[in-house]
Amino acid sequence: MAVPTGVNFGADCRETFNEGASAKLTTTADPDGVFTGLGGDCSGCRTNTTCNVTMNTDRACKAGFEDVPPGHWAFEYTNSIYHRDIIGGCSSNPPLYCPYSSVTRAQMAVFLTKGFLK
Repeated sequence: MAVPTGVNFGADCRETFNEGASAKLTTTADPDGVFTGLGGDCSGCRTNTTCNVTMNTDRACKAGFEDVPPGHWAFEYTNSIYHRDIIGGCSSNPPLYCPYSSVTRAQMAVFLTKGFLK
C-alpha cells in the first residue's frame, strides 16, 4: 500500500509502503518540546527534521524529543528532582516534564512531601 504525501501516522507510527517506495519523514515537536534527533534506521539524518527513507526492507525510525533539554533554564532543577524520585514527568513515553503546565494543589502536595522525605 502506498501512502500519500502528508499522511499522519497517528499514535502507533506504523504504516505499510510498497517495496522500494521512497518515504519522506518529517518530525514536528509539540509547542513546549525540542526535537533532539532521529535514530534507528534514520540515524543518518541526525538532527535534520526531515529524512528520506527507501522502503526496501522493514524500517524503524525513531525521533527524539525533549521538553527540558540541556541548556533549558529548568534542566538542572528538573534533572535533580527527577533523579531523587520527586517527579516523574507528565509522560513516560517519551519522557516529558511539561515545564509550562500548571501544577495542581495535589501535585504540589506530593512534591513537598517527597521533597521533605528524600
